[in-house]
Amino acid sequence: MTLDPKHLNHIHSFADAQPTSILDRQLPLRKLYHDTPDAAWVYDHARTVDTHVPADHPIHGHVVCGEDIPLDLPVSVHRAVGGESDFPCPGEFLAAALASCLDTAIRMIANLKEIKLSHLEVQVSLGADVRGALMTGDSVPVGFQNAHMKVSLKTECGLSRCRSLPTDHLLHPSGCW
Repeated sequence: MTLDPKHLNHIHSFADAQPTSILDRQLPLRKLYHDTPDAAWVYDHARTVDTHVPADHPIHGHVVCGEDIPLDLPVSVHRAVGGESDFPCPGEFLAAALASCLDTAIRMIANLKEIKLSHLEVQVSLGADVRGALMTGDSVPVGFQNAHMKVSLKTECGLSRCRSLPTDHLLHPSGCW
């Protein structure tokens, strides 16, 4: 599945404009949030809908992510628990959310520090013993038991970094790396 051309055009409209300064965009927000702390609350949304996939279909679904430019995404149950894995499964969406969160945080921090990135890749892997979901292991919990994050980046000044983050960074996001 590739990026929808209308979404890609939207992204390119920013890339083709004058360079974006995160600090310039954040300064009025920082003042607003300092003066009015309640204004700093944001809520991200996603919802499942049964418009295209009937509610009683057991191995596929449909999720709508975002509000301004909503993205319709097909969902599949993982083959390890009886699904098809023919579309992204919920665990892959969670991994994508973690990867995109770290990616955009790095992009913003680099911009604030005036570091020009020439390459950035974030990989996230989540591991689960599915016996918990299938109720075949008495002591096996339902859910992910481990996570691995890897960041690879290069700057225009030649600095590069490849760093793997252990699972505890997911549990304690304030940890240094």
